[in-house]
Amino acid sequence: MSSIYAVWLETLRADPQRVVLIDTSKNLLITAQQLQAAVESATDQWCLANSSRGSCLVLRSQNSLSWLAAFLAAQRHQWTVLPVDPDIPDNICCD
Repeated sequence: MSSIYAVWLETLRADPQRVVLIDTSKNLLITAQQLQAAVESATDQWCLANSSRGSCLVLRSQNSLSWLAAFLAAQRHQWTVLPVDPDIPDNICCD
């Protein structure tokens, strides 16, 4: 069985210039290569590279390039991702 990140790498290698994400809010087309650069940035931002396997990353944001990059970065380092609806009020979500 392939991991999500392994499948992503196959997609990236097959055609780095392929559009893989459309950000309609910013009217942007994101290529596989651009998404991978965002994954690398997210890895650094979340300090995932030096973290232990099996940890959990809670993602509470709208669907976006940064959300997908953080998701793939977590998958890369075998973290569990817990997506949380960003529209849930803080007093319900974060108490």
